[in-house]
Amino acid sequence: MIQWVYKIGYHVCKLYWYLVRPKVFGVKGVLQYKQEVLLIRNSYGPAGWTFPGGGIKPHESLKKAVIREVKEEVGVEIHDPHYIGHYFTVREYKRDLVHCFIVHVKSKHFKIDNSEVAEARWFPLDELPHMTPSGALAVKVLHTYNQ
Repeated sequence: MIQWVYKIGYHVCKLYWYLVRPKVFGVKGVLQYKQEVLLIRNSYGPAGWTFPGGGIKPHESLKKAVIREVKEEVGVEIHDPHYIGHYFTVREYKRDLVHCFIVHVKSKHFKIDNSEVAEARWFPLDELPHMTPSGALAVKVLHTYNQ
């Protein structure tokens, strides 16, 4: 039931973004365990895999936002995320500046929020699946950071 709320809310937001073209800010958390990264598929939006993340609340720091979003979506408490870069997109009609962080975790344990996240899985860095547009942009930031 709650997944339908997210799906409907997503389409309402897209209409708002189309009409207003707001400038928004977000974060993505790249959780890495050895040579694998944790990816999610949202219960709404474009099909494909992406990294956990979301919007930044008013007066919230980038680090606090990524810590909160990762905890909400995959139940992993992270500490001291490392900034690796950002990307800008006008996908979905909004002007979106997304800041990416990497965290090396000590365990592969996670627990998804079933309302917002449909699925989560660990993938080898050299075998990433089909990514959403935002996920693909975050992968480019990760590759630039790793070079």
